[in-house]
Amino acid sequence: MFEVYVIEANRDKKYHLFNMDENVQMPVDWKNGYSFGFALNQTNNSIIYWLAMW
Repeated sequence: MFEVYVIEANRDKKYHLFNMDENVQMPVDWKNGYSFGFALNQTNNSIIYWLAMW
């Protein structure tokens, strides 16, 4: 089982180098944005890092 840690998440931010459409699956206030963080699994000593932009 992973424990998830969100370091930062921000809405209404668009990355200036990419033309990203609004994500229709997200809530109204979160149509564009980003998040990043990591997840730890102490059972098998693994870690996952992520950055998501939409």
